[in-house]
Amino acid sequence: MKKDAKRCVIMCMLAAVLLIIYTASLLYPVYAASLYTSHVTWDFGNVRGGTTPEHIFDLDNMYPWPVVVKTLTRGCGCTTASIDHRLPARLMPLGKLRVKVSLNTSFSYGPVDRYVKVQTNQSHAHDLILHIKCNIL
Repeated sequence: MKKDAKRCVIMCMLAAVLLIIYTASLLYPVYAASLYTSHVTWDFGNVRGGTTPEHIFDLDNMYPWPVVVKTLTRGCGCTTASIDHRLPARLMPLGKLRVKVSLNTSFSYGPVDRYVKVQTNQSHAHDLILHIKCNIL
């Protein structure tokens, strides 16, 4: 009878650990990045050299607390990024932010992949990286 009780305790502890792991995996997408966007990569396709294609990324604060966007860091000098708020931008819960990213195609040709890093005050979440891609003709 002692063996059955011991086996029952072990099975209950194993079930509790699995439940905790499963619950944590469900929460991961919410806490993986500071802000939510429906896409992190935008492909312009083929573009002519000398043009400046631009795309607007819509970011949402899905946290139940305010998030502060501290900086936008661009990957190179041919990329520009601007937002519709002043930095540092404080986003209330369910608040929205638009990031306009543009690429100067005068200095490159062929396949190009550039990024903009969105840094926030959320120390538990990694920075959000927004990519823009194109093939410059």
